[in-house]
This record gives sequence, structure tokens and C-alpha cells, in this order.
Amino acid sequence: MPKQLCAHESCSVKLALTSIQCKCEKKFCSTHRYPEDHMCTYDYKEGARKELLKCMSTAIVHSKVEII
Repeated sequence: MPKQLCAHESCSVKLALTSIQCKCEKKFCSTHRYPEDHMCTYDYKEGARKELLKCMSTAIVHSKVEII
């Protein structure tokens, strides 16, 4: 089984079981886990917009309130 290393280009830290997988589908050590530290390619603003639109598009139905 090959050793898993941090995906950052200048880092050669061997990853443990607690390594962090970013939304860009790469695994990083604890030093490079933040998107600013590893130049993340995932667009967090667009992801948040999609989640918000998904929540806003579903109708809220109150089953316990009687309509008069």
C-alpha cells in the first residue's frame, strides 16, 4: 500500500487517519487544510448559492396548522 502524502506541492508530510479532505477532492495535512493555504479550486460562493437556491425552492408545508 503506497504512503499517502499531503497534496500540497511543497509538502511531503505523510497523512494520518485524521487527514482532511477538502471539497476539491484532495487530502491535506493539518497545516494546509484551509482553502487559502492550498489554493483551493472549489468555488465556495457558487456552492453556497446552489445550496441556498435548493432550500428556497422547496415549499414549506405546515401540516399541524389548519387552513381557515
